[in-house]
Amino acid sequence: MIKIQARMKSGEMQIHADGHAGYAEHGKDIVCAAISTIMQTALLGIQAVAEQYPNHVSLEIISEEGENSHEEV
Repeated sequence: MIKIQARMKSGEMQIHADGHAGYAEHGKDIVCAAISTIMQTALLGIQAVAEQYPNHVSLEIISEEGENSHEEV
């Protein structure tokens, strides 16, 4: 099962998704693919707005998967 937590408090929003849908084997699971696509598309959309309006939108992407990447847009 994919577990998604959305937290909203005082104008802040956090979304976290974890797990596997179990609809089909890994690599062929259309439910996992749908959730992944929606979340990645949302992030890419926010990144595009941040790049277009840098004086109004700041985006910070932090990788916690052992990668040494930290990006600010």
